[in-house]
Amino acid sequence: MSSIYVLTRVSALSFVLLYAIRCVADCPEGNLPQGTYKQSCSNCSVSGSNLTAKCNPIKATYNQFYSTLNNYEACRSGIDNFDGNLTCDKGDASAPAGSYRDSCRDINVEKGSLYAKCRTVGGDWKEAAVKLNTCNQSVYNTNGTLGCILPYGTYQQTCRNPHVSPGGLLTAECKSKSGSWITSSVSVSCRGDLNNNDGRLGCN
Repeated sequence: MSSIYVLTRVSALSFVLLYAIRCVADCPEGNLPQGTYKQSCSNCSVSGSNLTAKCNPIKATYNQFYSTLNNYEACRSGIDNFDGNLTCDKGDASAPAGSYRDSCRDINVEKGSLYAKCRTVGGDWKEAAVKLNTCNQSVYNTNGTLGCILPYGTYQQTCRNPHVSPGGLLTAECKSKSGSWITSSVSVSCRGDLNNNDGRLGCN
């Protein structure tokens, strides 16, 4: 192993350690609100009820940019770094469970409705909302739109990860007789029973 390679590895390790120390030093525990954002954000500061920090986006670990979370005192949860953006749950009630949390931020529940900014397929952020009293399953994000309504049918007994696309297609992974999981789709305009036919969605 050459001395140049060893030196390069040591230098790289030193940079990582210095970077980690800088993050901790810039985000002291003292007067800052709690949350996991301290693990990936630096230059944290509080001004009035606003929290500002320089946070790492997912695809560029060292290319940070500043994010501000307004009225952080209204957070119902700890504050997180969501792809470079400071975010938390707010509102008059706890936010529901669902896969939307993997691609939505600024989650807020007000007067029975869920509001959030959700990522589209193209990577943009879109304002989205759904009335929770209409839900019959956990909430999901479909291309920047929140959904939680599934058509009823016997497929729900043997299918998993169901969701409805804006075009009106129900898609799910359904268990076949052999025990394998098959992904298929069917139109929700079905007037009969939406069922699982040996791993494939059908309408009877």
